[in-house]
Order: sequence, then C-alpha cells, then structure tokens
Amino acid sequence: MKRIIMSIGVIVAAIFTLTNCTKEMDAPQQQDQKQGVPFEFSASILTKTANQGDGTIWSAGDAVNLYHSVASASSYVSNGSFAIAEEDLEEGKFRGELASALESGKSYDWVAFYPYDAANTTPSSVTVSLGSAVQTGDNDMTHVAGENFPLWGVAKDVDGKLQMQLNHLSSLLEVEVLNSTSEEIIVSSVALTAQEDIAGEFTVDLTSEAPAFAAVAGKTSNTSTLTVNSAQNIGKGASAKYYLAVKPFTAAAGSNLILSVNGIDYEIELSSDVVFSAGNIKPLKFDYDKTGAPAVTIKNVAFSSADLEWTTDGLAKSFNIYVNGEKVISDIAADVLTYHLTGLETGKESVIEVEAVGDHNAAKSAGQTVKTAGVRLVYVDEHHAAIEWDDLVGGETYGSSGRMDHGYHCAIYTDSECTKLHYEVYPYNGRNSYEYAFSNSSYIGKTGNTNYYIPTRLAFGSLQANTTYYFRVRTFDGYDYTYKDVSYKITNKFGTSEYSQPLEFKTAARQPWASDVVVFNNFDELACQVDYRNGCPGTVNRSVSNVNNLENIGIYAFSVTAHELGTWGFTYNATGAEGEYFNGSTYNGQTNKIGKAGYDFEGWHCTGGMRPAQGAILFDWKNDGVLGTPALERNLVEGELRPCVLTFEAVAICNGKAPSSTAVELVIIRDGKDILLKTLSIPYSYKYWNDTKNYEVDFTLDLYTEYLALKKGDAVALRTADGSARLVIDNFKIVVSDVAGDGSLEIPDWENDGDGLEI
Repeated sequence: MKRIIMSIGVIVAAIFTLTNCTKEMDAPQQQDQKQGVPFEFSASILTKTANQGDGTIWSAGDAVNLYHSVASASSYVSNGSFAIAEEDLEEGKFRGELASALESGKSYDWVAFYPYDAANTTPSSVTVSLGSAVQTGDNDMTHVAGENFPLWGVAKDVDGKLQMQLNHLSSLLEVEVLNSTSEEIIVSSVALTAQEDIAGEFTVDLTSEAPAFAAVAGKTSNTSTLTVNSAQNIGKGASAKYYLAVKPFTAAAGSNLILSVNGIDYEIELSSDVVFSAGNIKPLKFDYDKTGAPAVTIKNVAFSSADLEWTTDGLAKSFNIYVNGEKVISDIAADVLTYHLTGLETGKESVIEVEAVGDHNAAKSAGQTVKTAGVRLVYVDEHHAAIEWDDLVGGETYGSSGRMDHGYHCAIYTDSECTKLHYEVYPYNGRNSYEYAFSNSSYIGKTGNTNYYIPTRLAFGSLQANTTYYFRVRTFDGYDYTYKDVSYKITNKFGTSEYSQPLEFKTAARQPWASDVVVFNNFDELACQVDYRNGCPGTVNRSVSNVNNLENIGIYAFSVTAHELGTWGFTYNATGAEGEYFNGSTYNGQTNKIGKAGYDFEGWHCTGGMRPAQGAILFDWKNDGVLGTPALERNLVEGELRPCVLTFEAVAICNGKAPSSTAVELVIIRDGKDILLKTLSIPYSYKYWNDTKNYEVDFTLDLYTEYLALKKGDAVALRTADGSARLVIDNFKIVVSDVAGDGSLEIPDWENDGDGLEI
C-alpha cells in the first residue's frame, strides 16, 4: 500500500484538556458485601463518566477502587468498591467501607481507580484496557467512557475530609476527516499505528510520580482502532470528527506514525518529538482523498492483445494493469486512460484488472474475463500442416460476399523467437483469381442456396519432414497486391493486430517401410494447392515451377480446378507406344504421365486429370482418370502369386449432389493386359444433406481394404468410371498378407466359389 510522507506540521499542534471520557451505565453495579468502616469521599465535578452536552456527570452505580496508606508509607490497603448513588450525583459523593479504621492524628495517602475491578487489589499494579472502542455516528463522544477510558486520582497527606479529582489514564485523538473525493464517503474505521504498543491490556503503577505502564504479554498492539457504526454520508468538501484512545507515549523525532481511515494510510514522519499526554486531546486532520476503482472497457480482443479504456475520479496518481492476478504493467501516467495490452495467451481466458493508485490507497477495477482468438494445429504430415485460427472479423458461416475485408498475415518460422522466417503469406488466391482465400464455396456447403464461407484455415506446404516450426498469425489491414496487372487491396475491419503467440508444431518423420510392404505412398510430397482432407485452401508457389520455391509463396483457393501434377514438376509425359501402361504416350485414352526421379512418386502412373492436393492426390472429373503403381517387385516372386492386401483412404468430393456414390475400378496390369478385379463404390459424404440447397460436405477420408494376389512385375491401379467423379486418395499401401492367418499365404477367393482367385 502506498503511503504519503507528511511532516508533523500537518497535525494541529494545540492540545486540549480531555473533558468527555465517561460512559453512562444503564444500572448500578452490584457491589461487594463486606463488614468494615463506613466512609465517603467526593470526586471533582470535572471527573465524570457519562457525557451530558459539553459537560459530564456521574451515573448512579458508577464505582471505583479506593486504596489508602499512611502518608508516605506506600503500604496501600485495598478498600474494595466505592459507588455513587442516585441521591449523591449532584455532590459527586462515593460511599463504601474501609477495610480498617483510620487512626486519629495521622495523615493518609489515597488512590482511586475507575472502573472498579475486584482483581485490582493493589494500586501499584492495576489492569487497564485501552483503545478498540466503537463510536456511534459522526462527531459523537458518548463512547469516550467506560472500561477502555480508565480514570485515576491521587490525594496526598490528607488528614481530614477526602476530596479527589480523577484524571484520565489514556490520551485521546480527535481525527477530523475531510472528504476530498468527488463522491460522498462513509467512515467505518479510524486507526493509529505507532512504533510501540499503544493499545490493549496493560498494568499500571498508580503510586509512582506519574502512572507507569507495562504491557501484558500477548495482549497489546501497536495499533489502536476505532470502529464507527451508523455513520452518515460525508459530502464532498465536508468533514466529521472521530475519537480514539491510546496509551500515553512520546513519538520520537525521526520515527513514523500511521494514521488510517477506512484502510487508507497516511504515514507521518516526525521532525520533532510528539507527546500524547494522559487526559489530553491531540487533534489530527485527515485529508480523505481515496481514489476509486476505475471503470474499465475492454475492446478489440485479438490473438494476444486487447485495448483497454477506463474512467477515473481524478485522484489517481498512476495506474497498473493486472492479468490473472499478476501485475504486468506499472506506473501508467495519471493522464493516460487507455492502453494497448499485449502478451496475452492465445486462445485462453484471462482476467484483466486496472488498478488506480492514489496518494494513500490503490483500488482495482472489477476483474473482466476475456478470451483471445485461438490458433490450432488441425493436421500435420511430413511436408505440410493444416492450421486454423478464429476469425476476428466474421462470425458469419455463409454468405455471398467476397470478404475482402478479412485480411490476415500468416508466417512460419524455424525458431521459437520468430526471427528466422521460413515463409509468409497473405491469404488471397493469387494463383487462379484475385479473390480472398476464405470466400464462399459450394464445396463446403450451402444454407438456403447460399454458399458456406471457407473457415480461416490454411494448409502450409513446402515443409521439411521431422522438423519443428513455429506459426503465428495476425489481422492485417491494407495488403496491396496485383493480379493480372490489376491492383487490389485486402483490408481488415479489425485493423492490424498483434501476432498470436507462436504455435509450435513438428512435421512427421519419414517412416521406413515395414518388412511386409510391397509399395506405399502417402503423397505428402505433393504438398501444394487445396487440402481436401481438412477442407481448406493451401499454399503454392505463384510461379508454379517448383512447389518448394519459398521466394514466391501464395495461396490456392478452395476449388477443384487445380493444376495437374506435371505443372508442378512431379511427372513427365511418357513417349512410348500409345495405349501402353508402363511406357505408352497414352493409357486408357488419356496422356500417360509418369512420376519423375527424385520423388516418392517416381515411376507411378497417372493421367492428366490427377492433381496434387496437400498430402493427397485428386482425381478430377475427367473420364478414365488413372492412378497406378510402378511395376511391383518388393516382397513378390517372379511367376508366383502371393496374397496381398491393398488399403487406401478415399473421399468423393461433391457440391450438393443427392447422396449417392461414384464408381472406381480396381485394376491389375499384368503382362500388358488390364485385369478388372472389382468396381468400388465411393459414396458422397455429407455432415448433413437436406437438399441441393442445404447441405454441408464431410471431408473425412474413409479406409478401404481389398484383397488381391500379385506377382513380380504387376502394377495396381485405380480408374474412375464416372465422368463426374472427383475423388481424393491418400495412404495407398499394398502388403503381402497371410490371409488365412496360418502362414499358408492362401490365395483369397474373390468369387466365393471355393476355387481361389481365377485370372
């Protein structure tokens, strides 16, 4: 808690005699019953225990301890209780019985103590309680009475009628609180803290020249506290007074006192000794300038940042900002009422508070929970990763707008500090149109015949296997680009935000083939263009020449009109005789393309309708599309059929066709002949389908398993037989298999006629 250092000059130096220090009691106390010598004495009118206007009066039943000793002998006898009755109030006369008769001709010393306590049997060690009182209402002194405000009196060398004046053992503080805030205040507590014990339970020697206090172990405190009940509102510029007692003490020059109101602390640095005398009032002034908690508005919550605005009552000297209880920003200037907060955790909830710091207190705003936009790894393979993020602009799931006002900036790095850029992209199409990459598409779905928007998700290709990367994204306002000699601009209604925190991910390691594998291709090196598995656009090289050229990376929008494998340098056109699978310039009526050396796709065959699809391969709609293996040798035997299992993943791409399927032929190419083994049915997949105007496409690839018998030199191919088919294939694998499970390598029976596979 911040404290202000004041000189004692702020304290009003005048000291006044304490006059109101008593408590009215509802009924007389029951006095001890004893046999002794009747005795009475009078207490001065100035020493009373109940307030009556500006003066004081005794209350019927008030009682004191009375002690006497032969003059100068200091051997005091306790006489027990002496009380005042109703009829004696005017004269202030207390009556009781002496423990023993007084001797004629002798003088006596007398000591009286209020309030009466039977346990106080000697005036050299009476027990008193100071402080911790309760004041009812502002400017009220009726609480200055009773057990926490003890009285004492001494009369020396008395040889006649006893008249005593009782004095206060405690010192009283009068704290005047001035409301310097802009609103009404209510005082609930006042406290003084010293560098010695000033409140609690003490024993006091009343026989010494001045009362000598000794702390009762474990029952004293260096803070005296006044609790205020039923206080009224103190208006702006108004003041009220409050009274609390302390043990008499001297605060030495160079020491500190702390005066507190409602928990607001003034630290008073003393330039000279300050005496808090018994029976005197010390006036103190307290300028109540407690700053209130600011009212905070939080806007523009992005991936790792938020904009804060707040109001103030003008009393704050600075501001601090807390996130999840931890101070993250300190000492914002008092005239600054906005802050762009960064460093928030991406995709996480955070509780934000703004603290106003005044001269004597600090006040936090109510905590507000905000959630930053998230970034998530959707899929990762050897050479590409699909990453999505929350769209800070949108919220729409479908529409007809091109959404050119949803600009983002994406970047991939090779170090966690994000200083080594692998490449960066601004998500516009760039390859086949000028449009925004996350525009709408019927291949995602429709509602009311209106296309769904493509989610803010991208497939990032051109990555190395078994490598750690770091991704971050931000909104970006005002990216200029040129498409076919025309200038365009992508903006963002959100503005340009801070980057998300880096998302760390690691690409898959290239796995060696298991011992039973005949052939395998996960097509992950075909890491460009559209990612159908994850339903999103993907990166490409804008010059088309080399998928791994990082100097000109762009985006290929979500569509099915992508470039062929040969465009990206994965295949070459065969030049042999027409109609041959392995060497012919054509096969099955289309140009025969063969995978180039240096790729996993080396020796594989396809037709012109095959396209790379971010870690998969796409059959476009052209008739007689073909995807086939090289001539197979591994784990196969010349002239001997071995049972094998083919597995692959597939999904049929559609845009609102009634639920049905597309036909795909499974073919073995053997000795220059095509052997049709089976026609497979690959269904159109929907998350839901009501009609051609209301549906959502499901891009989940299903696993297909087929049994076949192969010999060395065979090839296996998939051929489309449907002129409208668009089919994504992934993870094509053939393994030799013990079909029967008994080690016999039994040939599967395709026709279920018991005679094995017939070719």
